This record gives sequence, C-alpha cells and structure tokens, in this order.
Amino acid sequence: TKHSTFRLEAAFTRRLKLLGKEYPLAYGELAPPKPPESVDQSTQRSSAASAASTRKRSASSAGIPDAACTPCPSYQPSPFLQHKVDQLDASVRIVSAGTELTEETVDSMVKLIEGGLGAYVSRGALRAKKPQLAHKDNISILVTAKGTAELVAFVAFRLAENVGDTTSAYIRELHVCKDWQRNRLGTELMNEAHRIIADYGTSSLVMLTVHTLNSGAKTFYTALKFKHCWTSPDPGTQVWSKTV
Repeated sequence: TKHSTFRLEAAFTRRLKLLGKEYPLAYGELAPPKPPESVDQSTQRSSAASAASTRKRSASSAGIPDAACTPCPSYQPSPFLQHKVDQLDASVRIVSAGTELTEETVDSMVKLIEGGLGAYVSRGALRAKKPQLAHKDNISILVTAKGTAELVAFVAFRLAENVGDTTSAYIRELHVCKDWQRNRLGTELMNEAHRIIADYGTSSLVMLTVHTLNSGAKTFYTALKFKHCWTSPDPGTQVWSKTV
C-alpha cells in the first residue's frame, strides 16, 4: 500500500546512512581519522579486552557454549541445483556465513561482475565491492567449470539485513558468465538462495537492488516474482522485493 511503501522508503534511506558507515567506499565518504588514544584510554581498552578474555575462558571451562563460536550450518546443494550443474558439466560449492573467502575467489567474483555490469558501474564501485563480497555474514554459492578453478556463476546473500525497522534477507550479488547464460543456471541459483532463506532466515522478505538501465536483470527478476518497490537515493538503483 501507499503508506507501507512510504515506511519502507524511509526505512531504506535510514539503512543507507548506516551502510555509509559500514562501507564508506561504496555508500558514503571516508570517515575522518580517529584521534590518537590517550594513555588512560589505551589502558582501559587493554583491561577490558583482558577481562573479556578471562570471562570467555571461564565460560568455556564451565561448559557454557560461546555463541560467537557456534558454527554456521553447512549447506548442501539441493538436488535441483546439483542436477543443473551436472547437466552443464560444472561444480557447485556453498560457502556458509563465517567462512572466509580467499582473495583469489573474491577477485574472480569481481571480475564476473565487471563482465556483466561494466557498462553501469565505475572501477571505484567495483573495487568497493570486494569487502562487501568478503563480508563474514554472506552466504555464497559458487559455480565453477568442472576440472578448473574458473568461476562461471555465483550468488552472494545474507539471511538477515536490517533495513530501518524491517529485517529482510538481502541478495547482494547474482552474476552468471555471459557464455553460461540462457540455461536456467541463474534461476536455479536464486531458487537455492530462496530455499536457504526460507529454511534458516529470520524473515520471509527478500530484497535486492537492480540498476535502472539493466533491462535484462529487471526482466529476469520479474519472472522470479520480484516486484519493483521504489527507486533508492543511490542514483540509478531500484529496490525490488518478494516473499519466499
């Protein structure tokens, strides 16, 4: 409805401001350098870290699990995705949140983005995507040509992203190499992401952004039942969503 859309727009604007702090290269200006700590501040920080370490060891010895160290679920490809990659003579790997991607993998992801969105994004924006793709909260589904390390498709997403007062899953990137398109690989990657979100996410709402001029992407997401919500303050970017 009109009022719901207004609340979502306001919430998304607030989230962009928060993202400006989280990813200054992509969403905002570089933060000014912090002033050097005084001796007292440094001592307090060291004492706090020592106390936290002591509490952690005590909890561990008492048999209390450390929530921060709880392993993330190990996701296995569904039969549908596995069948598709087998048809294409490819391999698939799902990287859980909390698992660090290698620098080589992140570089391959950026290269794939550049091949598909080079006409829409600047080199600076591409560089800024590296820390976003490597973020520990992402789940990444990677498809490589069998027998090689060549990345041909991937989707990276989060189970929970705070958008103002709303929490939703967020598809950060979906890209398929041009030579591997038109064979439903992108569709199966999105279906796999939706399955994981539905099984493990905290919200059934899924959001993503699309460049205004990327008509192919808009046609693709429309076929997947996503709907255009609004155009964000970020120039040339539209926000789309669906419920899984």
